Amino acid sequence: MFKLRWRTSSPSIGASKLATPVINLGSSHPTTVHDGGVDVKLQQHRVVSIRSVGDPGTLEHGISLSSLFVNVLRQTLDAVTSLRRETIDKYKSPAMKLIRNIGRLRLLTMVMFILVTVYAVGQLRSSYGLDNINMSSNQAKTPDKADGGMSLRSVKSSYQYDDSDLVYYKKDVPLIWVGGVPRSGTTLMRVLLDAHKDVRCGEETRVIPRLLAMHIGMVKSQREMKRLLQAKITESVLDNALAAYILSIISQHGERALRLCNKDPFALKSMDKILKMFPHSKFLFMVRDGRATVHSIISRHVTIKGFNIQSYRGALQDWNRAIEFMHHECLKVGSDVCMPVFYEQLVLHPQSQMRSILKFLNLDWDEMVLHHEKTINKTGGASVSGTELSTDQVERPINTEALTSWVSFIPADVRRDMRRIAPMLQLLGYDPDAYPPIYGEPDQMVKDADVHLMQSHKFYQERKPRFLGIIPPLQLVHVENKTLPPQ
Repeated sequence: MFKLRWRTSSPSIGASKLATPVINLGSSHPTTVHDGGVDVKLQQHRVVSIRSVGDPGTLEHGISLSSLFVNVLRQTLDAVTSLRRETIDKYKSPAMKLIRNIGRLRLLTMVMFILVTVYAVGQLRSSYGLDNINMSSNQAKTPDKADGGMSLRSVKSSYQYDDSDLVYYKKDVPLIWVGGVPRSGTTLMRVLLDAHKDVRCGEETRVIPRLLAMHIGMVKSQREMKRLLQAKITESVLDNALAAYILSIISQHGERALRLCNKDPFALKSMDKILKMFPHSKFLFMVRDGRATVHSIISRHVTIKGFNIQSYRGALQDWNRAIEFMHHECLKVGSDVCMPVFYEQLVLHPQSQMRSILKFLNLDWDEMVLHHEKTINKTGGASVSGTELSTDQVERPINTEALTSWVSFIPADVRRDMRRIAPMLQLLGYDPDAYPPIYGEPDQMVKDADVHLMQSHKFYQERKPRFLGIIPPLQLVHVENKTLPPQ
């Protein structure tokens, strides 16, 4: 890349004689410079001009051509060209030939020293991140393909790796958001996605819905926004700060992946706001029969802010409000961005449902999404922890055990008023008068899994303490004049 050439500046001196040296730290061609360089011209063995070539004041490795560097270069070249012009006529003398060769050797040595110094400083700048880091995405898991309305080439530009193998994501990354009312199959959905080779969801962060709610509440408050605007903090400033914070949480709380996913159920109450911050997001809105959801919440003592978990009637009313709000958000952002996923259909027909879901997310088919239990807590698979109440369920193959286990626990007065208590049931396609409801016939693979679970007495016995330990042993549920143990 760096070459030394000689150019004659006086017609009285032949090319075979000592000519005026011009050092070009760029291309070998006089008029073409690759990635910058500098011309240094000497006359009468003195530096008379130094001219940068290419990008102003910049050399190949991004080293700024400061005045200090120019002065050092000028003094160096002055020193190595200190032989007087009068010695040219005495070149035939052996002594003068020796002096001439020594001078040329010194010049060559100095040039090599300068080049080595430039290279070394360039490496130091790269090592300490002083230059723009040219990050590469060749560590992606899959070849180029379409993704989220964007080509994978565009997706790759949304996340990069630096020399320390750290990953950085940009706000145009196509995030996947899994949410809905808690106990609606959100954990199952995210574990199925975690089994996909290109996706990483991970456990709930719990903090993201709170950040979104606080942000929205602050923006809606005229009094608060007036104070913020006086401090020149606009809604756009808040959005950018929150987006950076959320993206940092999502990207750093698990393994890196081509597609990042977040599963915080109530985050989907803020779909419109999320879409403004991350315009290429896709939402999977998990929907489950509200009666089953409420029974799971009450029986497992799941504490949810704003939910009355002491009463089926009160909890169903709270479920209705929450699902109505998220349903409205899903309709508002549109079907290209938000896809309702019905838990019952996902359990009964996992293959057809997952094919539709992966197509919506612009992901290739991966057979492992049908065998998520084989990837639990394995590298590149689904990570689960004991703090998640659904861990004991998602460790098993997809099965129908939880579809109708709630039926006998709904009080008679609540059944009678179900249409009025939870009108969203009928709107979402559920029969509020059916006990048990008919959701459909399961696929053969699901039937096989059900048979396997029923026959596996050892499987149940190993997990029985965990199942029964969730509710105090003496707590009983009263239904239609019958006393039943909690399920």
